[in-house]
Amino acid sequence: MSEIPNLSHAFHRNVLAFYGHGEQNLGDKLSEFFGYITIPGAPTELCTIMTDAGSDKGSGWHNYTILYHFLFHERRNAVRSLFEVGIGTNFAEMPSNMGGNGIPGASLRGWRDYFPEAQIVGADADRRVLFSEERITTYYVDQLDGEAIDALWEAVPQSSFDVIIDDGLHAFQANSCFIRGSFDKVRDGGFYIIEDIVSQYDNLKNFDEFFKRFGASGALIQLPNPLANRRFRALARAHARSSAGTRPACAAPGPSAPPRPPPAPPESSGSAGARGSR
Repeated sequence: MSEIPNLSHAFHRNVLAFYGHGEQNLGDKLSEFFGYITIPGAPTELCTIMTDAGSDKGSGWHNYTILYHFLFHERRNAVRSLFEVGIGTNFAEMPSNMGGNGIPGASLRGWRDYFPEAQIVGADADRRVLFSEERITTYYVDQLDGEAIDALWEAVPQSSFDVIIDDGLHAFQANSCFIRGSFDKVRDGGFYIIEDIVSQYDNLKNFDEFFKRFGASGALIQLPNPLANRRFRALARAHARSSAGTRPACAAPGPSAPPRPPPAPPESSGSAGARGSR
């Protein structure tokens, strides 16, 4: 396997690799994004919405809202459907649980508030956290089981989504299995995003090899985070083994690039990912 590439672009500290036509479709957008944000910065509306809903997407180690607002703030009324796997469970025996203080469904409610015209669909392996509210429906899925993923999409009435987010099991086997069974549910111009990819070298190598074979266009990125970036940059420069234990995100692919949004206001730090085209 060839080494994970160390990009020479001005924003290479935050981009480990492009795949397919990812640089063509995402390079300028990511350059603009990483060149504009400041740390620390004022929270965006999405940061506030997610935090108020009880989601950690815009606080602590995470700051997915920093990129999400940049990508989506001008398309909020155009997004008609969003799917997220990983409702969030606070039952300790479940893998990738949120702990006792977590609020199941918090990010789904945040997405409902952020996208006023969208139907929000969620799925989780813990049937105890499934629920239904206005513009929110949820379903069972085991991300490690291809048949369960097929059964999920048979049960979901929507045939495609503007945005699909994988915030479920934070493991390569689960993420790769789910994208194989779900990528065709992303609409043209949509986004497929995998959050929380652990930045240990062997794990990143697995994702790097997978995305090279998968055939979609995208990027593997790290959002600026004052707690994690020093270790991530060392990994990107040296291709050395890392036990950072932080959770960067993967910009995993989506079918084709939407119109480029203008810069969003500066925001707080965190990690996240975006899409490309296939």
